[in-house]
Amino acid sequence: MKLIPSFIYPRESINDLVNVNEGERRVFELLKHVNLLKHDVALHSLNLSNYDRSRKRWHEIDFLIICELGILVVEVKSGSIECSGGIWKYSGKTTRNSPAVQAKDNYYALVDQYLRPEFGGLVDNMVSGWACIFSDIARISGNHAAALAEQGDEITGYTDIVGSASTMKQFLSRVYDHWQSKRPHSRKLTGEEVKAIADYLRPDFDKVPSISSSLRVIKAQMQGLTQTQYSRLSMLEGLPRLMVLGGAGTGKSFLAMYVARKHSADGNSVAFITRSENFANFVKNELFRTGVNVISYACELRNDAKNMYDVLVIDEGQDLCDWDAIEYLDSILMGGLENGRWIWFGDPNNQVSPSVAFDKDAYNYYFENAVHVPPVMQENIRNAHSIVEKLNHWSHADVGVSAIEEPVLKRNVEVGRAADISNEIREAIKKIDQLIADGLDHEDFAVLVASEDQLKEVNAELSNSNIKAIGLPEILADGTSAPGKVVVSTVEEFKGLERPVIILLGLSKYADNSDLGELKSLLYKGISRANHSAFIAASKRLRSALQVLLAQVMAEKVGAE
Repeated sequence: MKLIPSFIYPRESINDLVNVNEGERRVFELLKHVNLLKHDVALHSLNLSNYDRSRKRWHEIDFLIICELGILVVEVKSGSIECSGGIWKYSGKTTRNSPAVQAKDNYYALVDQYLRPEFGGLVDNMVSGWACIFSDIARISGNHAAALAEQGDEITGYTDIVGSASTMKQFLSRVYDHWQSKRPHSRKLTGEEVKAIADYLRPDFDKVPSISSSLRVIKAQMQGLTQTQYSRLSMLEGLPRLMVLGGAGTGKSFLAMYVARKHSADGNSVAFITRSENFANFVKNELFRTGVNVISYACELRNDAKNMYDVLVIDEGQDLCDWDAIEYLDSILMGGLENGRWIWFGDPNNQVSPSVAFDKDAYNYYFENAVHVPPVMQENIRNAHSIVEKLNHWSHADVGVSAIEEPVLKRNVEVGRAADISNEIREAIKKIDQLIADGLDHEDFAVLVASEDQLKEVNAELSNSNIKAIGLPEILADGTSAPGKVVVSTVEEFKGLERPVIILLGLSKYADNSDLGELKSLLYKGISRANHSAFIAASKRLRSALQVLLAQVMAEKVGAE
């Protein structure tokens, strides 16, 4: 049976996760070896919110089993369980609701709120129900040695069924038979229907923090694993050296952090390495207490101390394509880069993406020593459609196909119409005021400037307009939030991070360069940080340069045809 996710997160790795009891761990391991039919999937720890039936704000399903036989919601309880006078005591709480009632409420929340709206009549034609497993106790009996009515033997398993995969399979088959008897005219699911249900629920439920626009200032946005990402996660588990390529927004850093957690949870010493100090500080907050050592190569150049690691996870790898970086990485990895275990995540748009000189020979060194280089990731999970389109038009970069169906804002990329460069900052401030008036929060924005020397002037103008600003290092240093403040950063500093709305300033000074290479790079690095909307403060000179970039793309397309 396929388990999603494929391992249990350590409690300390994600602060929002609840403790996983020992019973769940035992069931998790057993389900790996249970095969009911050809297409079996078990989703672990699924969260459902805002359901009215029981007036609970939050439901958690321990295991959802999906196979051709139908779907089962399984509640797992470990430790002691008592029932006296209709009052139950388990999991450190006292309640009138038995574990079976809890499982039933979770089942109806799943069916009513999620499955029925999406799959309609299929829900009534398939077998579905709930079950309970008490991993540490023998059979609960009521009076006269009969099972309690709400915890009947047909839906309840005890310590004997967690003894082996065989007994677990027998129990699940028995539960399916019970619910089949309640719907004698139901039918089995096809393999395609099993996949459709799993694919639908997986993005909605199996969520981990992405590299979110919040930067711990606003509540972290949650994003589901896409099908492309899942195929790569399965691949990553078995290969010692792998290169994963994808443009901005395709979820590389999300995968990199997931893989780092996975290897650390498996008992390996893991280093997560990137060049940017700001991005490294962000990742440290995300991987806090996972055992993963997060390293900024830019900082490490000033540090002679070295540790050795079983696994290296290299993110923004295009910024580490030089021989000094390779020599450093080789020196801290068991077996070195040619024989050790590493996963390299990078951007194939290396002509516009790298923050430092890009050495093609150094890149080829990674490529030649990788066991496998899968096709470039094409599903963009961060940027709205028009942002992806503009990145292609202006930066001539391939960032895949947007998977975001409906943008938050109607106009995703807007180019300003400032009279000249001196008016660009005032134009940006006017745009911020307008969006805040429309209901967006200060924390939804990042103001990105093209160069370091522009920061002081921008911060002063924001302050004069009563817009509170904060620098990126102040947030990332300790992961604290700064409500009511707009992040102000250079484009380069913000690389690897994101916000719902990006305001770009100071690009006009690069509009006269003969090849417009620097402008293309800044547009790529800046606009790709936006989830849903970007505003470019632009003088007439910059608008003309953007038209030139678009014309170049059109000419290339005509030539290709």
